Amino acid sequence: MWFQLSKPYKEISGMDYVFPAELHFYKKGCPYYANLDGIATIAADDSAQMVTIKFRILKAECFHRKLHMPSMLEAMKIAITTVFASLYHHDSPCVQLVN
Repeated sequence: MWFQLSKPYKEISGMDYVFPAELHFYKKGCPYYANLDGIATIAADDSAQMVTIKFRILKAECFHRKLHMPSMLEAMKIAITTVFASLYHHDSPCVQLVN
């Protein structure tokens, strides 16, 4: 896997060019995420601000996480509460209060 990122320091020549690394991939709202372990290598130091990293995957783990979903009873309670609240709300166009 290859990727580019901005340099953490202006001068990286004194750093190790091969090192162990972990990558954690996740996206908010997605029920899956992955953890990767491997060896990272600084492959190219092309520009003054970017560096190219090569990541060799040694171990990959993919996980499924259960997203919180309200139970059917909770969902029905919320729906019924919303309907009655909108019926009896003074600004509702469905109901007109008569004095």
